Amino acid sequence: MLSGLFGLNGRIGRGTWWLGHLILVPLMIFVFVTAAAGVAAKSTALMSLASLSMFIFLVALIPCCYISVATTIQRFHDRGKAGWWFWISFVPIIGPLWLWIECGFCSGDEGDNEYGPPPGAGRRMASLKSEVSGMAGSSRVLAKLDDDYLANYAKNMATQQAT
Repeated sequence: MLSGLFGLNGRIGRGTWWLGHLILVPLMIFVFVTAAAGVAAKSTALMSLASLSMFIFLVALIPCCYISVATTIQRFHDRGKAGWWFWISFVPIIGPLWLWIECGFCSGDEGDNEYGPPPGAGRRMASLKSEVSGMAGSSRVLAKLDDDYLANYAKNMATQQAT
């Protein structure tokens, strides 16, 4: 999860992208509104609270912007596009709308692409490996069942041909 929020390589799905943005945006709005309300107030206590809130807002803005950029780049990777497509968000009106639709609603590429395997492929591979290893332990039982089946089948065919 953290590599999906902070890394610039690989792919993430729509859910991780939405999660990253649905946490960041309300948090930043809350801190900004708190700071703006304190600035608008004439009380000294509220002004000091506003200064603290503005400082927190400015400090939180840098990692939040980085997380937004990182998740968007990885989401474009999942769509088979270069991370440079992030810059479309700076085109007035159309850019943010395009980014929101493409990253939030369009599905990613099926299977591997040039940016790696699809999100969750590691879990599926681990599950498949454990299933295969479980089958390897029961292979002797399956081989015995096959041998018994073939032996019984040969006996039945021999008796049918004899009669």
